[in-house]
Amino acid sequence: MLIRRIAAMAGLPLVAVLESCAYFMGLTMLTMLLQDDLGMDVETASGMHSWLQSISLGALFLGGLLAAGTGPLITLILGIALSVVGFALLPFMDASLVMVPVVVLALGQGLKRPSLWAAAAQPFGFPRENLRSVSILLSYIGFNLGALVASPLAQAVRDAAGTRVVLFVAAGLMALAAVLAAGVGAAWLVRRDQVAREQEAPRPAQGRVLLGAAVLAVLAFLPTLCWQRSWDLQMNVLHGLEGHMSWDLFFAINPSVVITVGFLLAAILGGLHVARVRLPAMALVGLGLLLLGLGTAPLLLPGIGATLPALLASAAVLSFGEVLAIPFFTSRLVGDVHGRLAPLLVAVWIALTGGGSQLLAWLSDSGALPYLRPVTGWVGVGSGLLCGLALLIAAFLLQRRLYEPQA
Repeated sequence: MLIRRIAAMAGLPLVAVLESCAYFMGLTMLTMLLQDDLGMDVETASGMHSWLQSISLGALFLGGLLAAGTGPLITLILGIALSVVGFALLPFMDASLVMVPVVVLALGQGLKRPSLWAAAAQPFGFPRENLRSVSILLSYIGFNLGALVASPLAQAVRDAAGTRVVLFVAAGLMALAAVLAAGVGAAWLVRRDQVAREQEAPRPAQGRVLLGAAVLAVLAFLPTLCWQRSWDLQMNVLHGLEGHMSWDLFFAINPSVVITVGFLLAAILGGLHVARVRLPAMALVGLGLLLLGLGTAPLLLPGIGATLPALLASAAVLSFGEVLAIPFFTSRLVGDVHGRLAPLLVAVWIALTGGGSQLLAWLSDSGALPYLRPVTGWVGVGSGLLCGLALLIAAFLLQRRLYEPQA
């Protein structure tokens, strides 16, 4: 089991770096390929992106079911492999066939997304909550590191060799991620009797663990949904500040804060594990939700929300809240849950929040609800503050009642 833990904490973050970098490189070039090389208009190219996101969300359930049956690593490898095929086919497609690799890529992403987080959590049952959080946090840092370097790397390759070569490079990085994920899977082939001995340790009752997951999901749903839509508010302010703020610099704020704060949190949690002090992940989720609510507020204030200081303050606070809320939410959502249920829970959560976010975006962009953006913002502020405070107050009680093995 020690080999599994080392593989999860060292190998999976590298998989996340390579996969994320490849995906965002390819995604950056997809629009250019569709418009510049294939001659699509802006509306058609935008619709292709929407199809990619929608199919990916739908494939989440398939990914969760496959991971429940085969294990998260096998589904992770399969999802990345399909993404390789999608990116490798894109440069050869004309406008009539380009939807084929887009669908393959979307299916691959849907299979991959729940499996990565479930695999990062699986080797760390009770009482290793701190290490489980560190494992997921390191993979989340890897995901953001890949996203941070993807755009400048894609631009450099495109300037040197063209758009289609960027897609080949993305496919190559995806292939490396699949090979590395297979290596992590090989490290998991430990002796069954060693795993069995560890499973004999006292564990929290599954009914209480699932109850805790439900409570956490209910409290975190609205703040998370509204946080995802806060991006619209930031983009509105950024458009109004054209010429006063570099877009590339602004887009680098979020992953830079996540990476920096994430490494600091990982070091603190590692020290707490050595000292045998368990910090309830729910408490950190509560603090993160508070920050997500506070981070949205500056963008909604009359006369202040459209200024550069408000935008920068919002971006920094939201990023700080994100690195607390999202990885630690995932750690507690799937923590101590039966291994076969974990990827299903992650898939359902991503589908609910991602689908809800897409629905809100459609209602706002269609003009059906013209005041939806500010309303969503204020709902995010209120729900983040209330639900975050509730989790902070109840975290230690819930930890003792739901997640500690009972005599």
